[in-house]
Order: sequence, then structure tokens, then C-alpha cells
Amino acid sequence: MPDTTHPPRTAAQWHSAALRYLEQGLLNDAVKALRLAVELDPRNARAWNDFGVVLEALGNRRDAVHCYRQALRAAPELEEPKRNLMMLALEASLMRSVEMPRPVRSRAALAVAR
Repeated sequence: MPDTTHPPRTAAQWHSAALRYLEQGLLNDAVKALRLAVELDPRNARAWNDFGVVLEALGNRRDAVHCYRQALRAAPELEEPKRNLMMLALEASLMRSVEMPRPVRSRAALAVAR
């Protein structure tokens, strides 16, 4: 937890506080701290990426994608947000393939099968 006698003021301090919250398993507090970090410094790519990771862990994939994209806008060379976006896309693709109904056999295939 952040020191209440000296609360975070800068984006870097809020980001550090969020990481401490994460170590303690306090995801909602980490979300609040990361939101403040990126509001104070919208170019903080690592805070955006970590924000996405926490939101994804909470099941909020849509907003996680937004955060990963913001991280890449701020620092296109970072690999972590690229990997995180690719993993989300792969998961979504796999989920769609599992949820797809089986194809209906065509009349021609049914006729040949007789």
C-alpha cells in the first residue's frame, strides 16, 4: 500500500503503487492507481500495458485491448503490449472456433453417403 503520509503524486509513483497493490492481490486498487498513472502521463506505455494486464485479469478484454493499443501508440517498440494483443486475438479466435456450429452436410454429400 502507498504511504498514506506521502501519497503518490506523479504518474510514476501511482504506477509503482499499482505494482505494490498487484503484489498484494488488490486488483481493484491497482486499477484505480493505474487509471491515475495514465491520466497524469498518457505517454507512459508501461503503465498502459500494466493497466491492460489488470483489466484482462478482471475479465474486461475490450478495455484491455484499448490499453494495449495506447501502450503501443506511446511506445511502438515495446514487445509486451504486442504479445498481449496477439494472445487476446488468439484466444478470441480459438473461442470462436469452439463456439461455431458444425457445418451442415450438403445434399450432395448426403446423396453420396446413401
